[in-house]
Amino acid sequence: MIVFLQIAYEAIIQSQLMISIVMILIMIFLASTWFHTRSIIADDLLVISFGFVYKKTIPIQEITSIRSTKNPFSAPALSLKRLEINYEKYETILVSPKNRNGFLAELKKYNTTIQIINDNF
Repeated sequence: MIVFLQIAYEAIIQSQLMISIVMILIMIFLASTWFHTRSIIADDLLVISFGFVYKKTIPIQEITSIRSTKNPFSAPALSLKRLEINYEKYETILVSPKNRNGFLAELKKYNTTIQIINDNF
């Protein structure tokens, strides 16, 4: 983020408007992913948002299993200590809640059949 800020500052000084605009847009996108990434349990739904561009709603009753993973692939998760949530038949999504145990307990309140696999970090 600091690199983009430095490039934008130098571009503004050198009157390179297009580069300045691109760098500022990149910084806005990065900030949005940092400050707007969350997993919220609302009623019987798991709502996952990632910046301004991604929002996924999963009925908790469709979740079949959850396991710990350090999968580095792109996901709406800010940490590599992630939970892989399997839902529907073959769908998965990775999240990284701050309070893993509380998150899992809350999901289990809505769906007691969720299988927790290898929950160890």
